Amino acid sequence: MDDGKLDLYFIDPGRFWQLIASVTHLKFGLARPDVLKRSAITVSLRTDRPQPVNADGQIATKTPAEFGLLPKALTVIVPETLPPDHRGLDASPQAPCRA
Repeated sequence: MDDGKLDLYFIDPGRFWQLIASVTHLKFGLARPDVLKRSAITVSLRTDRPQPVNADGQIATKTPAEFGLLPKALTVIVPETLPPDHRGLDASPQAPCRA
């Protein structure tokens, strides 16, 4: 998440059931030979005809499109200790936060 690169997954779904299998594997972090993973700092997306680009569930733009990262563009503020009802990776109360 903080390596300064975009993670790209290329899926050649073939039949509908193969697409469902690929998406399921991606969701749970399982490897599949038909899913190619790469990383990049910037990405150019071009198609023969303009196509909508879905970003976080909404149509954000059309192709062609350029994507990149803005270094240190997101500030995250976390508490010194976790609340007693926290249910994260470390479920012990008052565990120090990792940022």
